[in-house]
Amino acid sequence: ILTVRFVTDRSVTEAGFTAVYTTTDEHPVHQSGCGTPELQNNATGTFTSINYPNNYIPGKTCEWEIVVESGKKARLVFDSFDLEARLGCPASNDYVEVFDNIGDNFVSTGRHCGSITLAPIVSTNNELKVVFASDGDSNVGTGFSASYTTVP
Repeated sequence: ILTVRFVTDRSVTEAGFTAVYTTTDEHPVHQSGCGTPELQNNATGTFTSINYPNNYIPGKTCEWEIVVESGKKARLVFDSFDLEARLGCPASNDYVEVFDNIGDNFVSTGRHCGSITLAPIVSTNNELKVVFASDGDSNVGTGFSASYTTVP
């Protein structure tokens, strides 16, 4: 990740700067939106909401796709879970939604919010998708930490 921040106090106006960069990554990694790779394709792995274990940033949407070995299943566990709570976890609220890939269609296994303990989620096939969305208001929590393993 490369971050360039230009800050000015507006007291003097100049031409600014030019930056040039190149990358040597032959296989670019698509980011989840939360600073970790979107594709999680190892036998085991962990990922977190942005800024975890500190409060997450409002107005973010992040997505991870877990893909394990063909013929196996992915078992997803939320080790920590603390999001804004609202009855029913509407799309206008902060939430995590998990999707199971069933026959090339991602089907929601449920939308979750609040400070809760979730049961492990096991995929039907070898793929799960996790979407984290936070609305724009400042009512936030620490977010989540999740891990996955490959199971028979």
